[in-house]
Amino acid sequence: MRKAFLLFLVIASFGCSSTKKTEGSAVDPKVNDMLNNQSFTFRANQVIPTGGRTRQLMETFYTLTVNDRKVMADLPYFGRSFNATMGSDGGIKFTSTNYDLTKSDRNKGGWDIRIVPKDVTDIRELNMTVFANGTASLIVNSNNRQPITFQGNIIPVESK
Repeated sequence: MRKAFLLFLVIASFGCSSTKKTEGSAVDPKVNDMLNNQSFTFRANQVIPTGGRTRQLMETFYTLTVNDRKVMADLPYFGRSFNATMGSDGGIKFTSTNYDLTKSDRNKGGWDIRIVPKDVTDIRELNMTVFANGTASLIVNSNNRQPITFQGNIIPVESK
């Protein structure tokens, strides 16, 4: 009985040590370059509205792009709006050429990016967490709507 318990402890300790090694995944140099050059696209594949259910986004065209000193967003919106906007499809669509972008390193790897558009009236700020492997989470805070969260990936900007 004692030998079986000791064997269990040895196996468990090897299992724990191997998971610790995989948690600290290496930084993808492509992602690091895109973020340093402020030229990247966040492609959303999942949306999590405040107080709503998570939805998978099957289309690949829901994006937030930072490139050439502008930020362009084309994202869906599900949630509560406090002011009706006439002539809008209800999504988060804007182009900003006057914005502040700050990037800081995270303690456990990856980066936090904060974008504050100064020439867009509805969007207060965009907070993005980018992980070392290129997956990312984006929270959009609005003046007239509930916050909404997107999950996705950082990819290179597509040339048109």
